Amino acid sequence: LQEQDANGRAPENSAVVRSVQDPYASGVFRHINRYLPYADADACFTIAHLLTELLTKCIMEGSTPPIAALTFPKHVQHMKSVFENDYPNPHTLEELELELGISKYRLCRDFSKYMQKSPIQYLNRIRLEAAMELLTTTDLAVHMISSAVGIPNTSYFIHLFSREYGITPLQYRQAHSQQL
Repeated sequence: LQEQDANGRAPENSAVVRSVQDPYASGVFRHINRYLPYADADACFTIAHLLTELLTKCIMEGSTPPIAALTFPKHVQHMKSVFENDYPNPHTLEELELELGISKYRLCRDFSKYMQKSPIQYLNRIRLEAAMELLTTTDLAVHMISSAVGIPNTSYFIHLFSREYGITPLQYRQAHSQQL
């Protein structure tokens, strides 16, 4: 899905479009490629919607998804799984390098290529999403939530949260409690 012409669109003969035999699926991928240059929430929502439609069609027809190019290498899948399932604990590329037998540089490069975020950006995003859940469902203090999601430095946690969402964790909690 990364091939793009001067207008930011995948050329008609791109590897993705060529590898899809189903005309409907091919059209969906061409449509998705139009939105790839735009990383805003609307574009992501549209892409998610298109992929959901495609996968629903596959399920309804009893077929498998039409393209293997959407799957990630096993080491990227493993890293993603580790981060999503064990986000409260610290993780290093050196540990993953030893575990997977792949250089930390390749791990970082491949993860960034397929996930569109570096490993630490992805892990922090998972941690912040977990923190948002805790902020809205518990009365835990911000420093406790910070530690619970794997960011022991509360100042750094507040900085990350503010940079990602534009408000502090406390402001988020207050805004959400007013909506209830």
